[in-house]
Amino acid sequence: MKRRDCNDCSCGMPPSDGSDEGPSAEDIAAFSDPTRPCPSCGVDLHDDVAICWKCGHAVDGSDEAKGPPTWIVITGVALAVIFGVMLMI
Repeated sequence: MKRRDCNDCSCGMPPSDGSDEGPSAEDIAAFSDPTRPCPSCGVDLHDDVAICWKCGHAVDGSDEAKGPPTWIVITGVALAVIFGVMLMI
């Protein structure tokens, strides 16, 4: 059976000239290993996961510990000040 190119049909795709280059060497190098090690326990993880299935470590790409949002800190300080003023009265 002969393979039909878009030259032979009316699908609307551009004609195939047979020059499909395929992926570049850089693409192959970048996407050839679908896993990465967990920074905490070292188990192999798929590169699209956010949390390690073994140890629970967040692997979102940042190793910085995030604190509470600023509005929570400001609210806590304000409540502490109000409570301190109320005790002085």
